[in-house]
Amino acid sequence: GKSGLPPRQCVLVDPLCGAGAFLGAPDARSYRARLGLDADPRALDEARHGAQLAEALSLFARGGARGAGIEDHALFFAVADRLIEAGGGQGAIAFVTNSAFADDYLYSPLRRWLLSRYRLHALVDLGAGLFEGT
Repeated sequence: GKSGLPPRQCVLVDPLCGAGAFLGAPDARSYRARLGLDADPRALDEARHGAQLAEALSLFARGGARGAGIEDHALFFAVADRLIEAGGGQGAIAFVTNSAFADDYLYSPLRRWLLSRYRLHALVDLGAGLFEGT
């Protein structure tokens, strides 16, 4: 993968997995493990069955609206960081998020923490409207 590590040594985490389309893709199946996270229990059930996931966890189940807020980002990075540490400290974090994560001052402490632990490889702006409803 882009991290320089073979997928068999990596865990693929999708923080808002929905029905698991990304985690169920053929390329995703080559990873050591795939973990889906979502606030919607019905989506997690779909992900478990459709993507054939061993684990789909409702870590975001706070009863709020679906979407990535600062708490969701912090939780995702905490989970990703622990998975990397548990795997011997080698790994990469790749994620798709809204532009607020890169621009908004509210995210600056989380960005500083990430940059203190990881090297930024790339930041790509995919533009507005990439996903339905955005």
